[in-house]
Amino acid sequence: MKSIPVINIVGHDAPVTHRDDDLLDRWLVGKAIWRTIETTPPTWSTRIGLYGKWGTGKTSVLNFLQKICESQNAIVVPVSAWSAVGEAGVLELFYRALKQRMREEKIGRPILQRLKSALAWIVWPIVKLLDLVRKVAAGSSTGEGQAIVGGSIVANAALRKLADWTKISRRDLVSLLKPVAGRRVIVFIDDIDRADPKIVPKTLLGLRELLDWPGFAFVLAFDHHVVATALTDYSKAYGDLAEHFLEKIVDVRHDLPEPTQSQSTRLALEAMETCCPFIPQEPRLQSAKWFPRNPRRAKLIARSLGLFRDAARRHNDSDLNWYAIILQLILRVCAPKTSQFIEEALTSSDTEFKLLLLNEQLSERIAQAVAAQVDIVGGTNRQELSDLVHALISARGLDKPHKIVYEMGLSVYEPCFTELEANEICASQWPGLDDTSVKGHLTLGAARGNTHEGEAAVDLVKMAIFIYENRVNAAPDTRFIPELNSVLGESGRVLGALEYLWNSCDVPDMRRATTLHETTWYLFSIFLGWINFQRNSADLELRVREVELLKRAALLCGEPARLYFELERVFRERNLGPGREAKEKLRVELRSVLAGAAVSATIGLFTTREGVRNASREATGELKRMLRDVESPLYTDPIAHSRLCAVLRGEEADDDEAMIVLIASNALDYLELLADRLSQTSLDLRPKQFFEANPTVISSAWGAVTRVELQFRMLSGVRDLRSRLVDSGIFEQLLPQPEWLLRE
Repeated sequence: MKSIPVINIVGHDAPVTHRDDDLLDRWLVGKAIWRTIETTPPTWSTRIGLYGKWGTGKTSVLNFLQKICESQNAIVVPVSAWSAVGEAGVLELFYRALKQRMREEKIGRPILQRLKSALAWIVWPIVKLLDLVRKVAAGSSTGEGQAIVGGSIVANAALRKLADWTKISRRDLVSLLKPVAGRRVIVFIDDIDRADPKIVPKTLLGLRELLDWPGFAFVLAFDHHVVATALTDYSKAYGDLAEHFLEKIVDVRHDLPEPTQSQSTRLALEAMETCCPFIPQEPRLQSAKWFPRNPRRAKLIARSLGLFRDAARRHNDSDLNWYAIILQLILRVCAPKTSQFIEEALTSSDTEFKLLLLNEQLSERIAQAVAAQVDIVGGTNRQELSDLVHALISARGLDKPHKIVYEMGLSVYEPCFTELEANEICASQWPGLDDTSVKGHLTLGAARGNTHEGEAAVDLVKMAIFIYENRVNAAPDTRFIPELNSVLGESGRVLGALEYLWNSCDVPDMRRATTLHETTWYLFSIFLGWINFQRNSADLELRVREVELLKRAALLCGEPARLYFELERVFRERNLGPGREAKEKLRVELRSVLAGAAVSATIGLFTTREGVRNASREATGELKRMLRDVESPLYTDPIAHSRLCAVLRGEEADDDEAMIVLIASNALDYLELLADRLSQTSLDLRPKQFFEANPTVISSAWGAVTRVELQFRMLSGVRDLRSRLVDSGIFEQLLPQPEWLLRE
């Protein structure tokens, strides 16, 4: 007997072919199906359904069943419906496979001739139709409509004839079975659920007659839910009876059991050992229980983890939170939308995710996201998904957002510098850093990251800040002073490297990197949290150096106005609790460096189309505060005050009528903003203080509004604005009314 060769395909999605690789006990399912075949009377047709979801191992079961069948001297005819084309495609594939096997088994000529004829009847209309379609597509036929109609008639006639040809006569069956001499013929039809859904119903109807051949065993492997859906979509008449229809096709049903927890864990560990052995064993063991039950998805996750191989070589095992990385990747594969929501929460600059589980409102949002994204295909239920989400949040613990983004990005890009490499530069080589060595490091980093040296410079700066953050956070809260001083000493060496990069380094790419807003803000976001960390003299020394570096970074930053507004928001939100005096002192010092740029940006609103109106709608509200708060440097700084008044008076318009109209429009929005604040904060004395402290600004803005004669329909609105300003304490003399405004 000539056996069917089995190709052992290597790949995460390849079916299992060797029993030694059977981690899910699919061999036992194959044995159960063989017992069904073996115990069926030889004159009966046996139709067996192997039901299982995609990726759960149906093809692996067929591989094992083939080995068992061949060991019992049975003839196996494998057919995959995946490549079927058209309604007769599966039947065509079956006849081709059967003809080939009969030839290999040296079955008699009559049955081969009969199969050849049946195959011709199936193939001819398909070829004819394809030929007609090609002619129509090429525009070579003048009778395109007739060709399509004719092709349909041919196809329908062929399908009707096919019903007769599938009923091979008793004489032919005797001819077929005689040389077989009692050997069973077993036909595997796999992947029916992967065929075009439009052809599945008629394929099953055609197979209904075919599957009645006595002495044959047919094993149909598919996801019965998918096929039932295809039947219902084909004809609504099936409705809830679609699965009952399948019972008329299938005699015996074998449901592929879902892997047990121990089987899934074993498969996950085996897949990780194969695809990502570089991950430390402890996080692999810890995470295996969270892998999905679907074998294909479990292998996909292990394969995806393999993408971290090159990055792992450049990190110490302790540098990366491998357990969290694995859980995060599992969530991405099993529930992408839930993963997106959770990752946005974890990496949000406004969310401390260590409090995530304590925040009832956010926890409810997580529950809603989980409920909306239960992954039916992957076998993940709501409780499993919810448990996975909370395990991920717990695993991330106090990981900072930039650490999470960095780690998950390692699968798709090569960093210019890892923590290990940057630490060697910042700590071990400091104070030996100079421009030549920095330039060499940037060249090497750019080559590793497949990028330019400017990007490498940004990576090096950000990684140095990250390392410094880790060093300071690692300082133990202990009275053992030598240990504390040792850690703080390491922190000081890394801080020295940062001071060199901002103060002394003259490498152009590095100078640009230290002026970028992203690196500057990263520095501020870390340092501002430590102002009250002054446990001893070593701590105090670091805080003094940090403040000096912040002032230097503020002086060099390329977007000082943006930095000013972001810092104002942070100081306002954090200016409570320990270190309040130190924070306020730093705020004053930074304001002296950055306020000028913020003032210029605010004054520029008056010469920008709808500048003031858009600022009043800004999400953070910083520009609005700059415009209306009495303590704003726009009013407390005499120079800024004078500049604003000059712009409102049109001294910079150079008689440009369009610019004068633009300033008038923004001045009107500005006065409306001030008047609205009074109505919204009736018990607040600050608006009145503002008007009392800034009469020149008010009169200048009013002058800008009345410098341009307005249309009649706007006069009542301007008069109402004037009344509100007077009621708020503005002297009427500061708000003179031109003649056109007094018109009725």
